[in-house]
Amino acid sequence: MRIVAFKGNLELKGRKIVHDNREFDLDTVSSVWVYNGIKTKLSTLDKIASNGIPIFIFNKYGLSSVIVTAKVSKGLWYGEITVLQAKAFLEYRDMIAKEMVSAIAYNIYRIFQKQLSRISGSDKKKLMKTAYKKSKEIIDKNFLLAEAIMWRALFKTFKEVYKNWNGRLRRPPRDRLNALLSFSNSLLYAESILAVLNAKLDPSISFVHSPSLRTRFSLPLDIKDIFAPAISVRLSLSLIRRLDEGFFKRVNIKGKTGIYLNSRGRDAVVKEFFSYLKRRVSGKTYSEWIFYECIKLRKFITGEMERYNAWRVD
Repeated sequence: MRIVAFKGNLELKGRKIVHDNREFDLDTVSSVWVYNGIKTKLSTLDKIASNGIPIFIFNKYGLSSVIVTAKVSKGLWYGEITVLQAKAFLEYRDMIAKEMVSAIAYNIYRIFQKQLSRISGSDKKKLMKTAYKKSKEIIDKNFLLAEAIMWRALFKTFKEVYKNWNGRLRRPPRDRLNALLSFSNSLLYAESILAVLNAKLDPSISFVHSPSLRTRFSLPLDIKDIFAPAISVRLSLSLIRRLDEGFFKRVNIKGKTGIYLNSRGRDAVVKEFFSYLKRRVSGKTYSEWIFYECIKLRKFITGEMERYNAWRVD
């Protein structure tokens, strides 16, 4: 069970987490997701985390920090799996990364066909078809460019849905759709961190992204990008039709006008996001598929599976 506490009070009383008068036994909680404006204490979050429960802290930009204690990380940052994961990076990085990017490119193209093709002109359909062909042609030489080509092409088609779209702008988001994409992606990234931890993989050893501990865990970024077309992109394209200006807040940051979700907007996105995770596709929920993706990768790394095949949209 995950606790999502984006408003109200969060306390720890004995072996129970209390959120707005609702009690949850510590032993039944898998993670806690909080907004940094919630009424709680750092010591409370620390005590919760010390029981092996990862805590994801969000701000208006999205996921801002993760509290993971030694109890959670035991066996993840050292030990046999980490050694084998590092060996896989050295010996099989290209093979794993190309498989991941191949799936990302396919998922982007399929989501375009499912969500945008009907309302897109012939030029946009040709754009996506050409990009997908080009991506497959160059993936062996440059898998990062192969992925970038697909994302750039997809973003060019968003004008068909949202007339104010002027491209992917992140820091800060300049319009409502960019704000939705950024926040949805941060939620998906948090879910991917949780899946990586539960699969007992080292989150700092990745394959598409360059491994790094200076900014963010990199392996969950790889996992997130596989599912982003089907989850955060579809979610954002759906919500942009329903959430008007009343769900957003405009701010000025260093001379730039940005737009973020306000409290109403965050509540709407969080509710829809977790609803998406519960959707069943091909026998599993999206949440289960994300975790299973990590299990498949681990089994390949440890030699329990001969080949790693990344998840693809049906």
